[in-house]
Amino acid sequence: MKPVFDNMEKAGLPFAYPEQTKAFQADLSKGVEEIIFKGGKKPVKELLDELQKKYGQN
Repeated sequence: MKPVFDNMEKAGLPFAYPEQTKAFQADLSKGVEEIIFKGGKKPVKELLDELQKKYGQN
């Protein structure tokens, strides 16, 4: 994940933006960890859809 966040900084989107970014990072990291390392059954699209619903803009 570090390359993604480093690239965000270079693109002018520091990790403090938006306000809920730290919560988003925690939820994303937890979801990815579950899928990759713990054999979670949730499809990636479902994880992304949940994150979009929780943190996305309409």
